[in-house]
Amino acid sequence: MAKNRNTFEAYQEDKQSNRETLITEFLEYSKKSRAKYPHVTALASAAAGHIALSEGRPCDQATILRNKRYRILLDSHLATQARGEVGYVSLQTDAGREAALVSAQLESANLRRDNSRLRTYVASLESASHQPVAGSERDGSDGEMASRPSTEQLQIDLAKTCQALHTLLRYSERLIHFDSEHGEIVDRSKLRSNVIVEQRLLGPFISWLKLNQGIV
Repeated sequence: MAKNRNTFEAYQEDKQSNRETLITEFLEYSKKSRAKYPHVTALASAAAGHIALSEGRPCDQATILRNKRYRILLDSHLATQARGEVGYVSLQTDAGREAALVSAQLESANLRRDNSRLRTYVASLESASHQPVAGSERDGSDGEMASRPSTEQLQIDLAKTCQALHTLLRYSERLIHFDSEHGEIVDRSKLRSNVIVEQRLLGPFISWLKLNQGIV
């Protein structure tokens, strides 16, 4: 039962995170297009339409309004809309201070979640690097048969992993950053001791970046 509950919670977390990304994309588009919304219900309705188009299925605006994580994004957008600069507000007003606090809380939550995911990913890479390559050989009239994956499959898996890491870095560029000069992934929120992934673990990723320079 606990396993099923954990699986469902993980599914819900992924679903909410994906929708947070879609809402953020929509709000960024609204900022650039200077679209104005008179109240949060109108904004939620427009955001639900964007989510429906992206997911390929209906999305109820009431669901967007009831979810605290989505509502923070919408309220923060509306709080700054009147200033003409979404994402920036003056701290000289109560509304500005409240919106800034909400934005800081959201940024902090995103930072903790992204760092947790990245550290889990790095730990899995380190664990895999210490595991012996599983393989078995069978002698017989048919010759040898090894269970090791083919070189081509390993290259495909490496490319997929590198693409996933590159996407994560782009999505979290305000929080974490790939330092190409030192070949490290660093945490932007800290001034010192901010290396998350050392160069020794990023060799394959750095090589992949060089091969795909100008493409990704």
